[in-house]
Amino acid sequence: SDERYVWFDIAGNRCIGILFKFVEGSDPDIRRDIVELGEQTAQLHQVMEKYQKPLITRGKEFYIDRYIKILEVLGYAPRKIRFLEQYGEFLWQRMQDLPQEFCHGDLHTGNMVKTNPGNYVLFDFDVAGRASAIIDVTTLCDATNFNRLHSSAFDKTLRRFERFYRGYTRHRTLRGPEVQAIFAFIAIRHYELIATIGECQTIESLGSAFLDQQTDWLRAWQRLCNNRE
Repeated sequence: SDERYVWFDIAGNRCIGILFKFVEGSDPDIRRDIVELGEQTAQLHQVMEKYQKPLITRGKEFYIDRYIKILEVLGYAPRKIRFLEQYGEFLWQRMQDLPQEFCHGDLHTGNMVKTNPGNYVLFDFDVAGRASAIIDVTTLCDATNFNRLHSSAFDKTLRRFERFYRGYTRHRTLRGPEVQAIFAFIAIRHYELIATIGECQTIESLGSAFLDQQTDWLRAWQRLCNNRE
């Protein structure tokens, strides 16, 4: 509508969005563009290696514990909370010793605009900070469905990563434990995103049916990974 700002509400708070610059482009196609996205992701990480100023550090409190605390406030079934706590601890063990560096934190194709072949303008840096770079890699390579898990999801993610990595290795490489952590962070991202949804829309918006669906998803992902690893 040619406006340079827009008013909107988040969790009952009046907010304003301001347009600083309009970028002409199109939505990336993850299947077609995955190799080029891998290359630009590596360039982003490589450039930010030189960044010397402090970055917000995001660890288990942000990625796992926020969700557990919300479930406790909501009075979710204690037995299911125990499973999510134990599984969260297991998942985070895969992440805690990885190198900490700059991470966009929400690097999916909805947060970028393709301006020409091989060039993507990134936005939505609200969770950027110091964490494992594998978070960005996983977010782009994740081929699972957030609500319904299919048995082919593991292999689809692996194939997408292989193509992504062809571009990424033009500038950087990943160690074995980082690659292995991809499948752990797919599950961790569910903890993170559900907590963020609750914080943005009020935790009361997280209905028991939705929470059960996500718990079942995580149980199924745990079984799938155990069978494949």
